[in-house]
Amino acid sequence: MPFGQGDDANAGRECKDGLLWFCDIGRFAAGDFSMAVVQANQVLEDQSQIESGPFGTFVGVYDGHDGPDCSRYVCDNLFCNLQAILAESQSVVTSEAIQQAFRRIEEGFTALVSKL
Repeated sequence: MPFGQGDDANAGRECKDGLLWFCDIGRFAAGDFSMAVVQANQVLEDQSQIESGPFGTFVGVYDGHDGPDCSRYVCDNLFCNLQAILAESQSVVTSEAIQQAFRRIEEGFTALVSKL
């Protein structure tokens, strides 16, 4: 697997202060990573994630555009779908694997909202 979860030894400090949130992720294979979010709306519509392991780092920034539902769905499912695709094919990350993960996300979210 090219990606894995960062271990607790790499976890940094995290702070939430009003509408500001940040997390010092720590040191990973390709350097140091951290993230910060400033909430502009009453509901935080945007989502982000960093998944890092010894062979690579996955960074996702998902813009909510008028609501949090889609960005939350993508944040909760895209990386897991990519991991599953890579495990199924015992492959490395390719543009086809990434496209397939996005197709699964689009199909899954479309099915979810069509039930509403």
